[in-house]
Amino acid sequence: MNELDKALATAKGVETQLDALDTKPVTRKMKFDDGGIGNNLDSRFVKKPTLDNYGLEELALCRMILAARGSEMPDAYESKFQSLAERARKYTMTTGDAGTGAELVDTIMYPRLFQDIISKSLVAALFEPWLDMPSGKVELSSLGDVTFYKPAGEGVTVTATDLATRKQTLTAYTVKAQVDVSDEEDEDSVVALIPAIRANLIRNAKEVIDEAILNADASTGTQNINYYAATGGSNIPTSSRFLLGFDGLIHYCLNEVTGQKTDLGALAIGDFGALISLLGKYADVPARCAFVIDRWVKNKAILLTEFLTVDKMGANATILTGQIGEVFGVPVVLSGQLQKSNATGQVDQTGGSNTLGRIVLVNRDMWLFGIRRNIRVAVQHDEAKTLSSIVVSMRIALQCYGDRSSASYCHTALGYNVTV
Repeated sequence: MNELDKALATAKGVETQLDALDTKPVTRKMKFDDGGIGNNLDSRFVKKPTLDNYGLEELALCRMILAARGSEMPDAYESKFQSLAERARKYTMTTGDAGTGAELVDTIMYPRLFQDIISKSLVAALFEPWLDMPSGKVELSSLGDVTFYKPAGEGVTVTATDLATRKQTLTAYTVKAQVDVSDEEDEDSVVALIPAIRANLIRNAKEVIDEAILNADASTGTQNINYYAATGGSNIPTSSRFLLGFDGLIHYCLNEVTGQKTDLGALAIGDFGALISLLGKYADVPARCAFVIDRWVKNKAILLTEFLTVDKMGANATILTGQIGEVFGVPVVLSGQLQKSNATGQVDQTGGSNTLGRIVLVNRDMWLFGIRRNIRVAVQHDEAKTLSSIVVSMRIALQCYGDRSSASYCHTALGYNVTV
């Protein structure tokens, strides 16, 4: 049963119960214990339990169906709907506290929202499984190789390996966005916009996550890899989406293990092999690596004769598929979050200087993507401004194993200055 069929089935069930209520009053019964309510007689009663079976979205759907028929919901159901809608509109919602929004976040956005976002993230999906972080900081340890010897005889000890250890810290940082909705739109507008808001969240959040993994640069001051100037330069905007507190794959190659970058120029099939060579032992299992290319490089690569024609690639020829599935056994992922750069592989502050493409090659086992807070949606109402603010936030982290400054950890490489 698809999602539309499920929604229609739910609506039909609600409508059936509402039709029954038209001819039968809502039943009530006394509580056994008034719980110290005293003279508040209305609070001594509980509504028919079926009313609590429906959340905000079910009631909203039912309301729209009845409106289309020229009908209205019975008072008890309308009251429940207005109560939930007011809470969604007026109060700040948090995922941790019952009664202040935890239920509404689930009702409005569903528990699977973050999983839907991650599953559609092409770059983040390379680093499965993701770590569900128990705290804001998690230590990652890596061990050096163990040396084996042939013993001189039975019962004879061998030289012990002085095991080298490395430790990195995976630190979660918050990414946040806000949308304001004017009250003049309609007091129920937040509820009406829920399907569109959810769709936009999935699309935008997956793009932000992929963009951060590739491009994140925690540098401040006058320039970073996403705001480069050959000399001087203006201050990085404080609202920069790249100041996330961690450094991504491109920063690793440009500023940390700087031997992991290569100037490619005019694209040729050998350029992919050159990047694989930079990974050394980390490319020994091609399927555990991945190329991430931008759309401009992709448009050049599909025209390479090694991929183009049926006589060389058979049914996988790019002239037939328009896609590059893999190169030398390494999967290829196209990401819209890789922008054009200048000749240094960085995004120039002068937009007209960004005319060249980039290719990232990464060993997928050497990076860990962590999630400290799944996506959280808060709706706050500002009566003075007569608007509601929808605030969306999540806490994510990215870290590699091993020493980020050691050339021996050559698990990621960048090809830049690609003529496109």
